[in-house]
Amino acid sequence: MSANQPHNQLRYTPFIYLAFFLSGMCGLSYQIIWLRKLTLIFGGTVPATTTVLVAFMSGLAIGSFYFGRWIDKTSQNPIRIYGWLELGIGLYACIILVLFKLAEVVYIPLYQQFEPSLYLFNLLRFVIVFLILIIPTVLMGATLPIITKFFIVRLLERSELSLDTKVPKDVVQPTIVGSIPLPANGIPLRREKRNCHTIGNISQLGKKLGILYGLNTLGAALGAFLVGFFLLPRWGLTLTIYLTALVNIIIGLVSLGLAKRLPPQLTMSNEQLAMKQKSAVVNTSHCSLLTAHYSFIPILLLLTIGLSGFASMCYEIAWTRVLSLILGSSIYAFSTMLVTFILGIALGSLLFSAWFKTNKEGTSKREPSLTHFGWVEFGIGLFALIAIPLFSLMPYLFLYLFKISSAHAWIVTI
Repeated sequence: MSANQPHNQLRYTPFIYLAFFLSGMCGLSYQIIWLRKLTLIFGGTVPATTTVLVAFMSGLAIGSFYFGRWIDKTSQNPIRIYGWLELGIGLYACIILVLFKLAEVVYIPLYQQFEPSLYLFNLLRFVIVFLILIIPTVLMGATLPIITKFFIVRLLERSELSLDTKVPKDVVQPTIVGSIPLPANGIPLRREKRNCHTIGNISQLGKKLGILYGLNTLGAALGAFLVGFFLLPRWGLTLTIYLTALVNIIIGLVSLGLAKRLPPQLTMSNEQLAMKQKSAVVNTSHCSLLTAHYSFIPILLLLTIGLSGFASMCYEIAWTRVLSLILGSSIYAFSTMLVTFILGIALGSLLFSAWFKTNKEGTSKREPSLTHFGWVEFGIGLFALIAIPLFSLMPYLFLYLFKISSAHAWIVTI
């Protein structure tokens, strides 16, 4: 392999950014389209919204978890795998309306035969629709770890991820990520506020993945806005979903074509990659971690993060329900909620990234802590409570806006 081959491979990075931007736009477009279709199936906004969100988030989690492990065990080209994933999403989207029709053929006779209760019937429809939606969402969830592997391998090839952390002499270097380093006397270390390097100098990787995540988020917000307020009202459900699927198919085909320009396998074997990653073991003595004296803290933190995610989904469903009563349309309500939710996440990430920004030496004036996390969660709950009485004022605001701009009703909608 030539010395400049990794550089030639990384020149395709702008395409990866554009592809992930369009991929995010398509993903949230599907959410709006599916909600529109499921509202007709379930006959209500809340069960349709719940089904879409559960299937979407479950698929993203399963796809990211499974493919994140699988990609580390294969030497296949990540761009080729990404192309097949995007192609699969687009092709599946082309037949999903047919699958919804087949679902009706299944649950309608079952209802006529057994006449179950409303709750049992909704559960039956939920399971059938969930099984239909879980396939494309798993493929969507797989895209991030695949693209992440592409950047990691290329940056490792260029030696941009290098071990530059110096381990103190009195600290035993841990061999497992997350283990508690011990000094020579064997006493567990308490909190030590020092610089933390997880895989050596990861500024290049963090920058690229940050741009990738940001573009994907912006694309998602744009997709939800365009589909909810323009494409669905003007072109209808069928044409909109085919147009969205076409974008995924184009991304997939272009990615497969690009993969032919790259080596058929990763230029670094799995054994070589593992050895290079092993050389960049996390030095937890430089991190502000809690010691074995507080071993329950990580478990409690994971539980808290899980509950925070649960609350976020509850907010999405509740706010969609409230906005549908105000806006008079579940599609407008869901689109408004999604755009606001996603842009809020992106803005929060940018603000806190700037707040904890590190300099060229990898040090920061501020260090993230559990205290910051606690205050953020407290703020979320507080402002969610403050928003409750504000929702009752929104109908009067919309009536006033409609009165002063009756000739341009679309302005009020936006």
